[in-house]
Amino acid sequence: MVKMSYDPDVDILYIRLGDGVEYDVIEAGDAEVHVDEKGKVLAIEVWNASRNGLKEIIELQTSTQQQ
Repeated sequence: MVKMSYDPDVDILYIRLGDGVEYDVIEAGDAEVHVDEKGKVLAIEVWNASRNGLKEIIELQTSTQQQ
């Protein structure tokens, strides 16, 4: 299950990769990686997404939201 959302007001792309209880958040540059207690990645949040080479993903996400 992969779910994505994009907030153009703050230019943040949120990618949910799985279910689980968030245990920790690891900051990595313009991103946060949300992990469970075992270190499994649950979600990735990318700040300044349109300026970090994710323009195509954002355009795909916004076009599917409008349908």
